This record gives sequence, structure tokens and C-alpha cells, in this order.
Amino acid sequence: MSIRRMVCQYALMISEWEFLARAAVAAILGGTLGLDREMRRAAAGVRTYALVGMGAAAFIAAVILIAQTVEADPSTLNDNQSRMAAGLVAGVGFLGAGAILRTSERIRGLTTAASIWVTAAIGLLIGTGSWILGIGVTILALIIIVGLRPLHESMEEPEDGSDVHDLGP
Repeated sequence: MSIRRMVCQYALMISEWEFLARAAVAAILGGTLGLDREMRRAAAGVRTYALVGMGAAAFIAAVILIAQTVEADPSTLNDNQSRMAAGLVAGVGFLGAGAILRTSERIRGLTTAASIWVTAAIGLLIGTGSWILGIGVTILALIIIVGLRPLHESMEEPEDGSDVHDLGP
């Protein structure tokens, strides 16, 4: 039996309780990223990020549960997950685009939009059972968002203290 088939069969044996735990962890990890944005008074905060992470995990869980329910051919499971992930990335991109504001000289919300996108990826990772990778990506994202803030602020200090980037002339 191939490794791919064994992995697919394992995926078909996961209970709804396991998926609920995955959704909860994805919400917690997403909310953790959103906490920084909340403290910065960004357009999206803890609740938005928690919902994006949990929603991504729920979508991927739905794909796996549908395959489990209809006893689909395990070899098609990865194709379904890929299509679901692609749709989710596009949908979350639309959500992130709503957080970006452009004025004549400045752009606001790019970090918020990018971190919403990463939160969806974390939800997908946790939803597929990649606990270590999901937690690791959350830690790396926090290092980037919080740890690099002093560097960002030393390079450009906006007048109003918000997350603003100069577009130049």
C-alpha cells in the first residue's frame, strides 16, 4: 500500500471531535496574531483573526468529512483539498483587500491584510492536522509582526502613529 493511500485512509478516520479541536486551535492561533493588530487599533483584530483561522480549519475539515461521508476514493482527497485551499486563498485575499486603504500619499493596512492571509494558512494547516507547522508558522508570524516593529518604526515614524507606509512622490 502506498504512503499516499495510507495517509488518505488515516484522514478518512478522523472524528468530528478531532476537527472541532483543530478549529479551536486555529482560532486561538489566529486570535493570537490578531491581538497585535487589536493593540495597534488596526481594521481587523482578535475576533476577525480568530474567525479567519477557525473558518479555514472548518473548510478543510468539511472537505475531509465529505469524503468520509460519501466514502470517496481516497486518491481524490488531495485534489479536493487543493481546490478548497485555492478558493480559500482567493476569498481571504478579498477580505484582506478590504483592510487596505490608499490615500493620495499613503497606504494603510498592508500588514493587517498580509497577516489575515497568513492566519488563513494557519487555519488550513491546523485543519489538516499539521499541528507543529501551524504553531510554528504562528510563532514566526508573531516574530515578524511584533519583533520587527521597532525596525519599522525606526525607519519611518508616521505622524498619527498608525501602520502607514509612504508611497513617495
